[in-house]
Amino acid sequence: MTSPTHKLNCLNCGAEMHGAYCHRSGQKEKALTPGVRDFLDEVIRVSLHLDGKILNTVKVLVTEPGQITKDFVEGRRVRYIAPLRLYLTFSVLFFLVAALVPNGFIRVSSDNFDPESAADFAESIVTNLPRVAFMMMPVFGMLTFWFCRRRQPFYFTHLYYSVHFHTFTFLLFTLFALLSVAGPTGRVIGTVVWAPMTILYHFKALKLFFDEPWGRTLWKGLAVGALYWVVLIAAMMLLIFVSLGLELLTAIRRGPQATPPSLYPQFVSNSRRPSSLLGSAPGFGTNLSTHPPL
Repeated sequence: MTSPTHKLNCLNCGAEMHGAYCHRSGQKEKALTPGVRDFLDEVIRVSLHLDGKILNTVKVLVTEPGQITKDFVEGRRVRYIAPLRLYLTFSVLFFLVAALVPNGFIRVSSDNFDPESAADFAESIVTNLPRVAFMMMPVFGMLTFWFCRRRQPFYFTHLYYSVHFHTFTFLLFTLFALLSVAGPTGRVIGTVVWAPMTILYHFKALKLFFDEPWGRTLWKGLAVGALYWVVLIAAMMLLIFVSLGLELLTAIRRGPQATPPSLYPQFVSNSRRPSSLLGSAPGFGTNLSTHPPL
């Protein structure tokens, strides 16, 4: 049982109460000392409300590419989770799942690093991946704005589109991370699923949201995709070399006895063979692998 408040005024704004809710602030009248019943009622109410929104948002996001952005821009928003909150939720979910994957989601060959340096290097990449992904959203929005601004003349509309697109890619990455638990077979399945689904989603979302003929949608989609990958690869290369530089500084600070063999000779010798440092993703090398390629 909860104790009555014995108040005729709203505890939030002081306005006179005329019912269970304050007509000024909207706050519900509750006991000053909530009981177990109040706590459980709040948990159940909030959980069911959020679950309903999340399920509906994910359903539309996955099954109707571009529709969730179209609804949001046209003012039909109450049924969905806010775009940025949705992105942050699923990006955090991805990195949480990736961190729990046995043997790591990113692997660095011991041919280039001693085990401790390899682990630190992989950790540095994982730590900075969210920053790269977050910075790529306005880039993608700028690309669609450049090619499709006649259909949607405001940049922030394209930014919302980019947020929803990247949220979908994080859902696929999460699926891949889960499949990678099954070993090489799971990784192969994940790679086969990830690439065509991303491409198909990209073109279908462009067609629905910007509502242009398929001919224009195809060539604009190809142009946006190609330019996006150029910027993404450049960003990933920068991330890798920054991570290498940070690890080199760390190795130097440890001293020659802390990291045998020294990272510096490995880095210098491999600088003549850049493919040995830059991964198994298309366009990279063979030893450092991210699945799927970001």
